[in-house]
Amino acid sequence: MKSYYSFRPSKVKKGYYSQKKFIEPVNLPVKRLMFMLSVLIILFSINIYNRVFILNSSIKLSNLQKDLFLESKINQNISIRIQALKSPSRISNFARKNLNMIYPSVNNIVIFTEENEIDNEYLAKL
Repeated sequence: MKSYYSFRPSKVKKGYYSQKKFIEPVNLPVKRLMFMLSVLIILFSINIYNRVFILNSSIKLSNLQKDLFLESKINQNISIRIQALKSPSRISNFARKNLNMIYPSVNNIVIFTEENEIDNEYLAKL
């Protein structure tokens, strides 16, 4: 530690060497400077940490948004596929081709209600 000395001898008759404080050291505020420097380093490191944390969070957010967009596209494609599979024309084509089903004739159709039976003649009038 470096000290600066101020030399001011007092005019005492006994002599310069008999005084208690012949040379007074003047200390620089090293402890205070070190404390302030350590506080600045801590604040700087906290600032850097916050910036890195925000950057990582924004990267994660953009990746999640990209994943959400891809999942919504997949969901849209699946819903379109479900609608295509539920279509009546597809079901009737599958029944005719794979199951060898045919439409019934008008004479074979009978509709039952709670009150009475409806015949083919009623359907023929429709």
